[in-house]
Amino acid sequence: MPAVAARAAAGRGRVFRGTDALARGDLTRQQLRGPGWRRLLRDVYADAQLPVTHELYVAAARLVMPAQAVIAGRSAGWLYGVEELASATDPVEVLVADAHRFGPVAGLRIRTTLRLGRADVDDRNGLRTTGPVRTAMDIARTAPTLIEAVTALDLLLARNVVSERCTLPTPAANRHRSHGFGSASCCAAAPASYRNMSCDIAVVSSLGWTWETQWHGWPSSTTGCGTGRAGSSARIAGE
Repeated sequence: MPAVAARAAAGRGRVFRGTDALARGDLTRQQLRGPGWRRLLRDVYADAQLPVTHELYVAAARLVMPAQAVIAGRSAGWLYGVEELASATDPVEVLVADAHRFGPVAGLRIRTTLRLGRADVDDRNGLRTTGPVRTAMDIARTAPTLIEAVTALDLLLARNVVSERCTLPTPAANRHRSHGFGSASCCAAAPASYRNMSCDIAVVSSLGWTWETQWHGWPSSTTGCGTGRAGSSARIAGE
Protein backbone atom coordinates (compact mmCIF):
# COMPACT_ATOMS: atom_id res chain seq x y z
CA MET A 1 0.00 0.00 0.00
CA PRO A 2 1.40 3.47 -0.84
CA ALA A 3 2.55 5.57 2.10
CA VAL A 4 -0.29 8.09 1.78
CA ALA A 5 -2.92 5.32 1.71
CA ALA A 6 -1.31 3.67 4.72
CA ARG A 7 -1.52 6.95 6.61
CA ALA A 8 -5.19 7.33 5.79
CA ALA A 9 -5.97 3.76 6.86
CA ALA A 10 -4.24 4.17 10.23
CA GLY A 11 -5.58 7.65 10.89
CA ARG A 12 -3.87 10.71 9.55
CA GLY A 13 -2.45 13.19 12.03
CA ARG A 14 -1.87 10.69 14.82
CA VAL A 15 0.93 9.83 17.23
CA PHE A 16 0.77 6.14 18.12
CA ARG A 17 2.54 3.08 19.46
CA GLY A 18 3.92 0.98 16.64
CA THR A 19 3.09 -2.28 18.40
CA ASP A 20 -0.55 -1.18 18.74
CA ALA A 21 -0.81 -0.36 15.02
CA LEU A 22 0.71 -3.72 14.12
CA ALA A 23 -1.59 -5.58 16.50
CA ARG A 24 -4.67 -3.92 15.00
CA GLY A 25 -3.48 -4.62 11.48
CA ASP A 26 -3.43 -0.92 10.61
CA LEU A 27 0.11 -1.19 9.27
CA THR A 28 2.69 -3.78 8.39
CA ARG A 29 6.27 -3.59 9.66
CA GLN A 30 7.40 -2.63 6.17
CA GLN A 31 4.87 0.21 6.00
CA LEU A 32 5.86 1.40 9.45
CA ARG A 33 9.46 1.75 8.25
CA GLY A 34 8.36 3.69 5.17
CA PRO A 35 8.41 7.44 4.49
CA GLY A 36 4.82 7.97 5.64
CA TRP A 37 5.80 7.71 9.30
CA ARG A 38 8.28 9.41 11.59
CA ARG A 39 9.83 7.52 14.50
CA LEU A 40 9.80 9.76 17.59
CA LEU A 41 10.71 7.42 20.44
CA ARG A 42 11.20 3.71 20.70
CA ASP A 43 7.93 2.14 19.46
CA VAL A 44 6.31 5.58 19.05
CA TYR A 45 5.59 6.97 15.59
CA ALA A 46 3.78 9.92 14.04
CA ASP A 47 2.35 10.89 10.69
CA ALA A 48 5.35 12.26 8.79
CA GLN A 49 3.26 15.23 7.67
CA LEU A 50 2.82 16.53 11.22
CA PRO A 51 4.97 19.57 12.08
CA VAL A 52 8.06 18.58 14.04
CA THR A 53 7.84 20.54 17.29
CA HIS A 54 8.58 19.91 20.94
CA GLU A 55 4.84 19.41 21.44
CA LEU A 56 4.94 16.47 19.03
CA TYR A 57 7.56 14.79 21.19
CA VAL A 58 5.53 15.56 24.31
CA ALA A 59 2.63 13.69 22.70
CA ALA A 60 4.99 10.77 22.14
CA ALA A 61 6.17 10.89 25.76
CA ARG A 62 2.59 10.57 26.99
CA LEU A 63 2.40 7.13 25.40
CA VAL A 64 5.41 5.71 27.23
CA MET A 65 5.34 7.32 30.67
CA PRO A 66 3.24 6.01 33.56
CA ALA A 67 0.03 7.78 34.50
CA GLN A 68 1.65 9.05 37.70
CA ALA A 69 4.38 10.94 35.81
CA VAL A 70 4.04 14.54 34.67
CA ILE A 71 5.58 16.68 31.96
CA ALA A 72 8.00 18.98 33.74
CA GLY A 73 10.79 21.54 33.47
CA ARG A 74 11.35 23.23 30.14
CA SER A 75 8.83 20.95 28.43
CA ALA A 76 6.14 22.15 30.84
CA GLY A 77 7.27 25.71 30.22
CA TRP A 78 6.84 25.13 26.48
CA LEU A 79 3.27 23.95 27.11
CA TYR A 80 2.61 27.09 29.15
CA GLY A 81 3.41 29.07 26.02
CA VAL A 82 7.12 29.83 26.46
CA GLU A 83 8.24 28.02 23.33
CA GLU A 84 11.77 29.41 23.55
CA LEU A 85 12.43 27.02 26.43
CA ALA A 86 12.55 23.86 24.32
CA SER A 87 13.11 22.91 20.70
CA ALA A 88 12.13 19.83 18.74
CA THR A 89 15.60 18.40 19.31
CA ASP A 90 15.54 18.79 23.10
CA PRO A 91 14.56 15.79 25.24
CA VAL A 92 11.13 15.87 26.85
CA GLU A 93 11.45 16.49 30.56
CA VAL A 94 9.42 14.24 32.84
CA LEU A 95 9.06 14.18 36.62
CA VAL A 96 7.87 11.12 38.54
CA ALA A 97 7.71 10.07 42.17
CA ASP A 98 10.25 7.49 43.30
CA ALA A 99 7.54 4.86 43.74
CA HIS A 100 6.66 5.04 40.03
CA ARG A 101 10.08 5.51 38.47
CA PHE A 102 10.63 4.18 34.96
CA GLY A 103 13.15 4.31 32.17
CA PRO A 104 15.61 5.19 30.93
CA VAL A 105 13.93 6.12 27.65
CA ALA A 106 15.97 7.66 24.84
CA GLY A 107 14.50 11.08 24.08
CA LEU A 108 13.19 11.67 27.61
CA ARG A 109 14.95 13.34 30.53
CA ILE A 110 13.42 11.63 33.53
CA ARG A 111 13.87 13.04 37.02
CA THR A 112 12.53 11.57 40.23
CA THR A 113 11.29 13.18 43.41
CA LEU A 114 10.17 11.84 46.78
CA ARG A 115 6.57 12.67 45.98
CA LEU A 116 4.36 14.84 43.81
CA GLY A 117 1.80 16.78 45.81
CA ARG A 118 -1.39 18.31 44.46
CA ALA A 119 0.20 21.74 44.48
CA ASP A 120 2.95 20.45 42.20
CA VAL A 121 0.63 19.26 39.41
CA ASP A 122 -1.58 21.02 36.89
CA ASP A 123 -3.93 19.67 34.22
CA ARG A 124 -3.70 21.24 30.81
CA ASN A 125 -6.43 19.83 28.56
CA GLY A 126 -6.01 16.36 30.01
CA LEU A 127 -2.21 16.48 30.05
CA ARG A 128 -0.61 16.38 33.50
CA THR A 129 2.22 18.87 33.93
CA THR A 130 3.99 20.45 36.83
CA GLY A 131 2.23 23.61 37.98
CA PRO A 132 3.65 27.02 37.07
CA VAL A 133 5.59 27.54 40.30
CA ARG A 134 7.00 24.00 40.41
CA THR A 135 7.93 24.38 36.74
CA ALA A 136 9.85 27.59 37.45
CA MET A 137 11.59 26.02 40.45
CA ASP A 138 12.68 22.94 38.52
CA ILE A 139 13.93 24.96 35.57
CA ALA A 140 15.99 27.20 37.84
CA ARG A 141 17.60 24.47 39.88
CA THR A 142 18.39 22.16 36.97
CA ALA A 143 19.72 24.76 34.55
CA PRO A 144 23.37 24.10 33.64
CA THR A 145 24.36 27.76 34.01
CA LEU A 146 23.22 30.80 35.93
CA ILE A 147 22.51 32.75 32.77
CA GLU A 148 20.28 29.99 31.37
CA ALA A 149 18.30 29.87 34.61
CA VAL A 150 17.91 33.63 34.62
CA THR A 151 16.79 33.78 31.01
CA ALA A 152 14.18 31.08 31.55
CA LEU A 153 12.80 32.69 34.70
CA ASP A 154 12.62 36.05 32.98
CA LEU A 155 10.61 34.52 30.12
CA LEU A 156 8.21 32.84 32.55
CA LEU A 157 7.65 36.17 34.30
CA ALA A 158 7.27 38.06 31.03
CA ARG A 159 4.59 35.63 29.79
CA ASN A 160 2.75 35.72 33.13
CA VAL A 161 3.29 32.01 33.73
CA VAL A 162 4.46 32.98 37.20
CA SER A 163 3.92 36.29 38.92
CA GLU A 164 6.30 38.46 40.88
CA ARG A 165 3.64 38.39 43.58
CA CYS A 166 3.20 34.63 43.74
CA THR A 167 3.91 32.68 46.89
CA LEU A 168 6.56 30.05 46.33
CA PRO A 169 6.37 26.85 48.37
CA THR A 170 9.03 25.27 50.48
CA PRO A 171 10.69 22.47 48.46
CA ALA A 172 11.95 20.65 51.57
CA ALA A 173 10.00 17.49 50.71
CA ASN A 174 11.88 17.01 47.47
CA ARG A 175 15.43 15.85 46.89
CA HIS A 176 17.44 18.19 44.70
CA ARG A 177 19.24 15.55 42.64
CA SER A 178 20.25 18.05 40.02
CA HIS A 179 21.11 21.63 40.87
CA GLY A 180 23.09 23.93 38.66
CA PHE A 181 24.20 26.15 41.52
CA GLY A 182 24.93 23.86 44.47
CA SER A 183 22.72 22.23 47.03
CA ALA A 184 22.32 25.06 49.52
CA SER A 185 21.24 28.20 47.72
CA CYS A 186 21.64 30.25 44.61
CA CYS A 187 21.04 33.71 43.29
CA ALA A 188 20.00 34.54 39.75
CA ALA A 189 20.04 37.98 38.19
CA ALA A 190 17.76 38.67 35.24
CA PRO A 191 18.44 41.93 33.44
CA ALA A 192 15.25 43.96 33.11
CA SER A 193 17.10 46.48 30.98
CA TYR A 194 20.49 46.00 29.39
CA ARG A 195 20.79 49.76 29.09
CA ASN A 196 20.91 50.45 32.83
CA MET A 197 21.75 46.89 33.92
CA SER A 198 18.78 46.84 36.28
CA CYS A 199 18.17 43.29 37.45
CA ASP A 200 15.58 41.09 39.01
CA ILE A 201 17.05 38.78 41.62
CA ALA A 202 15.61 35.34 42.28
CA VAL A 203 16.98 33.68 45.36
CA VAL A 204 16.38 29.95 45.56
CA SER A 205 17.23 28.20 48.78
CA SER A 206 16.45 25.07 50.71
CA LEU A 207 14.02 27.14 52.81
CA GLY A 208 12.03 28.67 49.97
CA TRP A 209 12.12 31.31 47.27
CA THR A 210 12.41 35.06 47.48
CA TRP A 211 12.04 37.42 44.56
CA GLU A 212 13.84 40.72 44.98
CA THR A 213 13.57 43.40 42.34
CA GLN A 214 15.61 46.38 41.21
CA TRP A 215 19.14 45.40 42.07
CA HIS A 216 21.62 47.31 39.97
CA GLY A 217 24.66 45.45 38.80
CA TRP A 218 25.70 42.11 37.34
CA PRO A 219 26.03 38.90 39.40
CA SER A 220 29.41 38.27 40.95
CA SER A 221 31.43 35.31 39.74
CA THR A 222 31.47 33.70 43.18
CA THR A 223 27.98 34.09 44.61
CA GLY A 224 25.91 35.01 41.58
CA CYS A 225 24.44 37.93 43.54
CA GLY A 226 24.37 41.50 42.33
CA THR A 227 27.53 43.44 43.08
CA GLY A 228 26.23 46.95 42.44
CA ARG A 229 24.18 49.14 44.75
CA ALA A 230 20.67 48.01 45.60
CA GLY A 231 17.73 50.08 44.57
CA SER A 232 14.20 49.73 45.90
CA SER A 233 13.68 46.10 46.83
CA ALA A 234 10.45 44.13 47.08
CA ARG A 235 10.66 40.84 48.90
CA ILE A 236 7.75 38.73 47.81
CA ALA A 237 7.80 35.08 48.67
CA GLY A 238 7.85 32.30 51.03
CA GLU A 239 9.92 31.07 53.86
